[in-house]
Amino acid sequence: MESSVAKKPTLGNKDSAPQIAVKRKSLTSPSTETKKGSSKGKISRKEIEASERHWKMLFDNSPIPVMVYDEETQRIWTVNKAMVARYGYTLEEFRGMEVSALYEEKYRSQVPLPGLSGERDRPEVVKHLQKGGGEIYIELSSSPTEFAGRPARLVHGVDVTEKKELENRFLRAQRLECLGMLASGIAHDLNNVLAPILMSASMLHEPLPEETRTEFLTAIEHSAQRGAKLVRQVLAFVRGTDGEKMTLSPEAIINEVLEMARQTFPKSIRIQSRIAKDLWPIYGESTKLYQVFLNLTLNARDAMDGQGVLDIEVRNCELPAEALKSNPSAKAGRYVAFVVRDTGTGIPPEVIQQIFVPFFSTKGEGKGTGLGLSTVLAIVQSHGGVIEVASKVGEGSVFTVYLPAMDSSEPEPEKFEVRATGHGQRILVVDDEPGMLKMLQMLLSQKGYDVVAVSSANEALKIYKAEGDRVDLVIADLIMPGKDGVALARGIRKLNREARILISSGFKSEQRLKKLEELGITHFLKKPYSPNELLHAVSTALE
Repeated sequence: MESSVAKKPTLGNKDSAPQIAVKRKSLTSPSTETKKGSSKGKISRKEIEASERHWKMLFDNSPIPVMVYDEETQRIWTVNKAMVARYGYTLEEFRGMEVSALYEEKYRSQVPLPGLSGERDRPEVVKHLQKGGGEIYIELSSSPTEFAGRPARLVHGVDVTEKKELENRFLRAQRLECLGMLASGIAHDLNNVLAPILMSASMLHEPLPEETRTEFLTAIEHSAQRGAKLVRQVLAFVRGTDGEKMTLSPEAIINEVLEMARQTFPKSIRIQSRIAKDLWPIYGESTKLYQVFLNLTLNARDAMDGQGVLDIEVRNCELPAEALKSNPSAKAGRYVAFVVRDTGTGIPPEVIQQIFVPFFSTKGEGKGTGLGLSTVLAIVQSHGGVIEVASKVGEGSVFTVYLPAMDSSEPEPEKFEVRATGHGQRILVVDDEPGMLKMLQMLLSQKGYDVVAVSSANEALKIYKAEGDRVDLVIADLIMPGKDGVALARGIRKLNREARILISSGFKSEQRLKKLEELGITHFLKKPYSPNELLHAVSTALE
């Protein structure tokens, strides 16, 4: 007997949301099917209803969060109890909610949403938002289904938040190990940066021709820029942006690695590169990929024992399915190949099969954890890529990383015009570093701003309480002794909710930045910065 089909629900009416409709055909096992017209193989209405109750019970009581949403409207039909418990929304709040509401703002316009595409998706780890703004990592799997006679999608997710946090901590620890291996080179380069600055600054106290003074000032500027770049590289590598995937330029990643290698490797190691033009962009986490290639170049350095040639090549290529067997998630198509060659000692055949095994190392005691190449493999595979190695004892090794290419090009970096002068706007500048405070005061005053400079948040609050109505902009350092930039911003916002505030720092504390966002402060200037960058930030904040 053919049962009735559930009525098509109206998404705007939560009370009308249907229960899960199970296709009658799917409930008939092959063993019970008989020829048409035979009464023996028929399933009774009672049996069908019992089966429906059974499947609903399994759905509701599954320990894994599960939801069903309408593919056309992208609105949620129903969720199970585990979904309610993990996300914090009630069943009524879930019904009719857009699926995109579970994602960060930057992903909500993306079609399809991460983890929700294909006939039967492979699991994909995504960051979801709980009610109240909490963040969780969910390993999503989805497949097409039918719900109340409409095309729908069944989605289930495994909470991997703890696993993700542990993974991120491990990756940061491994990055620190990399930096430890580079420590002597970094110290050497910083000393080379400081030497011309100190010498040039001392010479400027002497009576010198104007031309010579200009040369010394130029030397200081170039050395300072070089030092700032090295510090930025180190900080970016240590902190990273785990979980943040974006469109990346292969050339930019490799150039960063080459720059670090050239600054920190012995001069007896010759570094050369061959980077093809018009490389396809890739999609991934920049810090993790940087970690991959820094690990490979460090291994190459150690294999050459202080002397040899490090050669890095980057090119586009097409890979068939048979070339990707080492990573089941990799698909045939366009890839960018990163090739790291060295002229080192090479890897024996009996060893090469074990180099990606965690804790396996051929280095001496205290020279590494043996986690570098296992980390490399994990990162490459998580990006849908593969890695190959070829080596000959006494001749050297070749590591080739293939990462899937994107179809679109990376957008051009934003360009901006600098408004060179102010018109008497009053700026309250707060920085505990005397030299920085003096430079800010001199530069902004020279450009036409009325500057009040103080060295602490308490002093700044006193001034703002007394004459805040005359202050057009507050520029404050984020990290200061006593009250920091967050506390200062909070105090100023209590006095004036519309106060314009520009926060600056050489170290981005994510915790502090979140607190600033909660206060509605979005203007941030990263130290060190050029005069043009400062003036642009000031003019933007004053708009």
